[in-house]
Amino acid sequence: MTRKLESGLLPYSGVPEVQQVLQAIKNKQPLDGRLLHYVKRRFLEQEAMATPDELDSWFEKVLSDPDAKVMMPDLSPHSRYVLHSDQHQLLAVVERNGQRVSAHDHDGLALGVVWCLLKNLLL
Repeated sequence: MTRKLESGLLPYSGVPEVQQVLQAIKNKQPLDGRLLHYVKRRFLEQEAMATPDELDSWFEKVLSDPDAKVMMPDLSPHSRYVLHSDQHQLLAVVERNGQRVSAHDHDGLALGVVWCLLKNLLL
């Protein structure tokens, strides 16, 4: 995964956020999950997202929804919280320490299926 990620990001190495990710990989440093997901979604998946702040606005919507559902599938130290807002139709993934990882559009249907997919992709 790391080599594939590196090679996919090389054409964008002039972008400061991409430089941060590539530098962290090169130096074998921990990666900020929010930054990594932003870079992957914007540059590798070509999602229309101008800055990591767009992810933050989605997180704020989910986290400010008092009716958001919270799911944590197991007690392993690497499991993450998944929050879903029916009001905003958004799904947010958050580390146990509160660090934001990613946010996605989601209608809330089949959350169990989505959780299995996210668990395989994100954990």
